[in-house]
Amino acid sequence: PPALSAVQVLTKGLAKAATVTDAWTMTGGVDAGVMRLLGGGLRKYGASTPCIGILPWVRRAPPRELHERAFWARIW
Repeated sequence: PPALSAVQVLTKGLAKAATVTDAWTMTGGVDAGVMRLLGGGLRKYGASTPCIGILPWVRRAPPRELHERAFWARIW
């Protein structure tokens, strides 16, 4: 089988660790960079625990924009 990339190794390991320890994962709440990789890895590798993004109030988008992007549908 092909070798896993460093990102795949990291995200698969984090997903397994979160599931085995029943740990909740907390991120910076932004769908970009490392936080995007983490969320995608948790989803891809079937982590069964919550992933909570905490975003500073000043960085949030207007409610209409969030609704138009189906933001809540991706989270819930």
